[in-house]
Amino acid sequence: MGIRRTAMTLVMLVLLVSAGAVYAGGTIVWSSTGGPAGGSINALAVAADALYAGTNTGVFISRDEGATWTLVSNGLPDDRTITALALTPDSKTILAGTHNGVYKSRDAGANWSITEARLADQFVLSLLIDSQNSETIYAGTLTTLLRSDNGGETWKDASEGLRGARVTALALSLDTTSLFAATESAVYISRDRGARWTALSDGLSDNARPQSLAVSSKTILVGTTLGLYRLRDNRWINIGGNFSGAIVRPLLTDPRKPERVFAATSKGLFRSTDGGDNWSPMTALGGDNSFLSFAAGERNLIFSGTTRGVWKSADDGNSWISLNANLISTSINALLILPENSVTLFAATQAGLAISPDRGKTWNDVRGLSENILSLAPDTSTPGTIYAGTLNSALYVTRDNGATFTRLAENVAAGAPLSALAIIRVSERQRLIYAGTLGSGLYRSVDEGKTWIALTNELSGVKNISALNFISPQLYVGTDRGLYRYDLSKSNAAWQLVSSELPTEESRAVITDPRNSLTLFAAFTSKGIFRSDDGGAAWQPIGKGAFPTRVRFQTLAMTPTTGAVMYVGTDRGMYRSEDNGATWSAANDGLPTGAEVGAIAIDPELLRQVFVGTVGYGVLTGNDEVKPAANGWQLPAGITGAVALALGAIVLAWQTRFSPNAQERSWARVWPAWDAAIQHALWTFGQANEINLNKMPRAQLARALQRYKEQSHADALTLTTTPPVSLRLDNYVIAQKFLSHWKAAWEVIASDEAFKSVTSQMVDQLCQLLGFTRVDERSFQGILGYVVKAPLLRLKIPPRFPIIFIPRHEIGEEEIGTLRDLMNVLNMTSYFALIIDLRDAPAPDGKQTLKRLVRKTIHDFIVLDGTDIRRLLAARDHPRRLVEIILDQVDLTVVSPYVTSGPVPENMFFGRDNELKTIIRTVRDTNFAIVGGRKIGKTSMLARVNRLLQEMPDFQPFYLDCQAVRTHADFFGAVDTLWPTNLPAPTPEGFRRMATDLGAAYPGKVIVMLFDEIDALLQYDISQAEQLFRIFRALAQENHIRYIFCGEKVLNASMHDARLVFFNFCNVLSLSYLNPDEARRVVQEPMEEMGITLEEEGALVEEIINQSARHPNIVQFLCQELIKRLNLRRERVVNRNDIVSITQSAQFSEYFIEISWGKANTLERLLTVEMLERREAAPGEMSAWLKADGLEIPPNNLDQAFEGLCLYSILRKDGPKYAFATNAFPEILRRSQDLTALRASLIADIQHADGARG
Repeated sequence: MGIRRTAMTLVMLVLLVSAGAVYAGGTIVWSSTGGPAGGSINALAVAADALYAGTNTGVFISRDEGATWTLVSNGLPDDRTITALALTPDSKTILAGTHNGVYKSRDAGANWSITEARLADQFVLSLLIDSQNSETIYAGTLTTLLRSDNGGETWKDASEGLRGARVTALALSLDTTSLFAATESAVYISRDRGARWTALSDGLSDNARPQSLAVSSKTILVGTTLGLYRLRDNRWINIGGNFSGAIVRPLLTDPRKPERVFAATSKGLFRSTDGGDNWSPMTALGGDNSFLSFAAGERNLIFSGTTRGVWKSADDGNSWISLNANLISTSINALLILPENSVTLFAATQAGLAISPDRGKTWNDVRGLSENILSLAPDTSTPGTIYAGTLNSALYVTRDNGATFTRLAENVAAGAPLSALAIIRVSERQRLIYAGTLGSGLYRSVDEGKTWIALTNELSGVKNISALNFISPQLYVGTDRGLYRYDLSKSNAAWQLVSSELPTEESRAVITDPRNSLTLFAAFTSKGIFRSDDGGAAWQPIGKGAFPTRVRFQTLAMTPTTGAVMYVGTDRGMYRSEDNGATWSAANDGLPTGAEVGAIAIDPELLRQVFVGTVGYGVLTGNDEVKPAANGWQLPAGITGAVALALGAIVLAWQTRFSPNAQERSWARVWPAWDAAIQHALWTFGQANEINLNKMPRAQLARALQRYKEQSHADALTLTTTPPVSLRLDNYVIAQKFLSHWKAAWEVIASDEAFKSVTSQMVDQLCQLLGFTRVDERSFQGILGYVVKAPLLRLKIPPRFPIIFIPRHEIGEEEIGTLRDLMNVLNMTSYFALIIDLRDAPAPDGKQTLKRLVRKTIHDFIVLDGTDIRRLLAARDHPRRLVEIILDQVDLTVVSPYVTSGPVPENMFFGRDNELKTIIRTVRDTNFAIVGGRKIGKTSMLARVNRLLQEMPDFQPFYLDCQAVRTHADFFGAVDTLWPTNLPAPTPEGFRRMATDLGAAYPGKVIVMLFDEIDALLQYDISQAEQLFRIFRALAQENHIRYIFCGEKVLNASMHDARLVFFNFCNVLSLSYLNPDEARRVVQEPMEEMGITLEEEGALVEEIINQSARHPNIVQFLCQELIKRLNLRRERVVNRNDIVSITQSAQFSEYFIEISWGKANTLERLLTVEMLERREAAPGEMSAWLKADGLEIPPNNLDQAFEGLCLYSILRKDGPKYAFATNAFPEILRRSQDLTALRASLIADIQHADGARG
């Protein structure tokens, strides 16, 4: 303490004798500014004594009809977006639909829990509680409809006839006999509580997508994207009028007076008092609002949820008042403080622009601006001038500190959102306005926004702009492809990437040190922060290891004038650095857990006051200790020097013990013990708090618990930051139940019956946690195996595998041998199994651990020991945690889901959405021929269609793989063997009789026959006078049997040959390469599932899809080869060298050529080689070139060859000419082939085979 007191005395002395010194220290405690109030109110629910509002931040409750609000969201998932609310009739239970399933609260929203864990991946859109039986609940999701008959404890599918539908709204008729569901394509009715559904689409326009439902005293109403409809005699009638062509949502029927109906559109609010026959407009709400939800209360109260919060009318909608006190669910897009007016804070939100004139104490909305403001920028040369960019591409300006705004441009960039702005004064009379967009690149105006020039050509390929900052003389532009700059001081300047040392992913911010303009900092979304000390020539990463894994960086800021502290906002809170980014510490005290910080503003006068804009929590503020020292006396130089020397020695000692860096080092020393203590408290008591952590310094408790939660972010933990501070293990009850059984199993090993009983309960718990289904159980020599069926994962894990328990206290080689025998007893065709290790601690010598023993086997045994079990139980997402545990133990090539032979499994089917929709929606009346090159996805698509048709009640599919079918005898033999039908005779006529009888065998169903790899059979049938396919066509016309064929050249040619019965028989669907987004998903989603990251993620993904030409099979081949390389290195990071090594290899070239060119004939190959020297060619031009080589090729043969190359996606037709479909294939040919020799050989082959003469 003596050192510290002496140091402080000398510090005070030096502060008196030194002028202008600045220091920074301490951390920040954040608190809400109380605004901007409001936010998007997605759902409303009215109880007898409460009003609930579902927002993007959770659930708010008001007990005074909306006058004040309280956030009640404890237990909700991390993504707290509420999409729907429903109350039981007695108001005792409230249900909330989220992006992660259905949650329930029995205590007025104070605490929430998920209704069924296995539905945590369901994106809920609508909820309905049966008014006759509150235990019956319906939940509409993005893909299906779910029903619970026990108050939400368990759910089952109730979507027969709705499968795959987006259920946007639900309603129950007033007599409760009919249930209605609105999907993206139609309205459905069920008269048996959702067991079966019938479409009600008669009268609805084709493009009128249902959005909302309401049941009035007279009819049912549906709001669509093209107006409001009412049902009359099972036909929809368009009401028209004010609703004509408008999106109508939400709709509300007053449950107390069902003749009162309310509807909202972009044109305003409307009311009907006669059940929907007649409508009148209601008084408009103040300001610009989009309507999201309605609710009706007692005494004719109406509540409206909007993008600007909650509004209430007590006079039937004739007047409205805003009700947003303490209701803060606002997302902040940008923050701004003007240097000349530091007390005023500007916040751009999704609801417009909010201004605080008193440093965040009060907030006011700016009226008249567009609803969603994305960007703000000051004109630093003109005091009080701010520009605002909007979501719909408009640009506004204020020249009076925000008192009034004028629209400069209505549509800068064809509707593209204005995401970033920069205002640059280049002369006394001229300023440049730069506007960055999302989707349309960068624009510039030189005439105050009257006209705009797109800089698309100068910034080639750049579509999305994240940040703009003018650091004289350079304009820096953060884009989705990296950081660019432009030197405005040079007349011949060009846009250029700042440095090859920087990532080529999204650049979120670039700032300069106010003390040294050559020191720059740049933040990239996932790659972190980089620093340059030479004006941007050289860069190096900073802060490595200081941030949580997979954190996403959003924004950067630095203390104005002093540069004392730098701040970074992330999707997991705030971090600060006092040493120019060398070291970082979390600054999250007071921030909501997991808060995403997207904007930072620092008071230029006070310096220590920092404001942050969050996603869903409005603006928060905190004080950082950044203080300018006061001017003082001047002492003689000798005295000052002596004091400085003495202070230097003492400060050195002080820094060793008390500086922030010293404290961080102290934390590093004590943290392992504190970490263990917190973990022990969580697993012993279910929570860690000041009582069970009484040996931990109370002043450090909140920070310690926050740090533990951050490093265990994937665990289900709830942190309470208001006293008493605590950290709760949300899964504690479930975990203790499982662990008690686990302990019991260890203790009852001697009793076979007791051991089986306990382990059976453990398996049931695991099934409930992981979404497994028990299907079988066996034992062998005392070892128990429970076979489970697992949901689809993007890993190559068998759908059925055993969970195994070994009743031994000591395990050796003998038990491992018995495990192999048990796999045979269980009839397992795979080598995969989960083994539960009942020993909580490893064997003393470490050699006899079960994990070590199973490594010696050929089986992929995954061992869950005590540590793994606790990790699994603690996880927020149990299936994902299990995948992590599996990946830790298994060879990556074993679980890699990439498939290069045969049809891809369901979990790896990407894209082809348009083709699938076309078939499923029209196959009732249409036949299809799916054509394409090798391994382009035809078989996978046909298998997908077959699965979808099997799930639809109106269809009966019959599938046949004809790869080995080459004659009529082969075909009839396969049909007789593989189809559940009786073939009277193995002849075309016998097939006709069988097919005719299918109508009686499957009444009311459309028979669809799916034939894969049909070319060989079709070629044979043509040689036999088309006996079989004539029968096919006749059955299609007479019996309404539908066909879907897959094939290549023969099928494609037959469709265009007027001499054949196949001519115009089917609609042709030509499959080519995946689109870029689909190809990216093939690369990224399985990699992410396996915990694999890609350096320069965006750039390397683009490299993979470019090198593979987006061919679905070649993409998977390349990814599988990458997996093999990583497996050899025992790493999980793909680098650029990995991709280059594979794509430059002979193996890759041979595979690419074989897949793309393998079935091309000699003429097609020659045309390909000829095209290498030319960008494009017409058949006539090619004929002349070949003639010069001594080849006379008939025009019809040439046309067929070009068509074949297009079928194989090697070429594409652009008008009358042909060009390569992608660059990848010609580049590989040039790199891997002796083209001169190949060309000569092909010409010789054609001359020899066809007798061509030159």
